Amino acid sequence: MEAFGGVVSMRRGVQKPNVVTVKVASVADADNCCRMIRRCAIGSGDISCKPFPAYVNKNPPTEEGNPSDAAVVAYDFTKCRHRAPNQRSTFPAGPEIIIAGCASKSESDVMTYFSEKSFYPENVVKNADEGTFVVKFDTMATAIKALCECQFKIG
Repeated sequence: MEAFGGVVSMRRGVQKPNVVTVKVASVADADNCCRMIRRCAIGSGDISCKPFPAYVNKNPPTEEGNPSDAAVVAYDFTKCRHRAPNQRSTFPAGPEIIIAGCASKSESDVMTYFSEKSFYPENVVKNADEGTFVVKFDTMATAIKALCECQFKIG
């Protein structure tokens, strides 16, 4: 979603934990997400977006927990270790992902990690100035699947 709108917070449904309400920075970002994200394949399922203009956030989310953990009910992405609500991803949607937080690793370490998980990147480039890696896959679907399965596990 970050490629289409600035994610501010997310909240899982109480009765349907696989349904997530995502608050974005503006109405234009919400419209863009809804237009661009329609039945995108992720793992064994898919993801879709629809507007929810009447949503009232009664219990504001916090920054506690890991947002990729299914047990976390709500998460606020605008706190100090993330970004401002209107800051969007500067990396366009495509078959590439950016990996941060593992500056001590080499390109071959990252390539080996993905290969062990049965993902075979076309290319891995390290940006030494920022300590990040740009990993390119053959398709955007493969990049999304690799991101979902491997997030927070390389470092």
